[in-house]
Amino acid sequence: MSTSTTIKKFFTDFDAEEAWLNQMSAQGKELVNYRGGTYTFITSELHAWQYAIEILGTTSKESRDYLSFLEDMGIEIVSTSAG
Repeated sequence: MSTSTTIKKFFTDFDAEEAWLNQMSAQGKELVNYRGGTYTFITSELHAWQYAIEILGTTSKESRDYLSFLEDMGIEIVSTSAG
């Protein structure tokens, strides 16, 4: 069973947040949930995951279609926030 770690952290810079998430992956932490500044990780292989943050400035339907496209491409969506 994987060990769970919860970290509360707030970012104002998406690039810094993305870099931090990838640093966590390098340490063997897999992001499994995010809600309002609370990140939950489980133990995983080192560098097993690569994280990217995307800001969608489109309509709700376009966002859903895009997220569906990503999933069809084998990209796992960990969390969405603010729509």
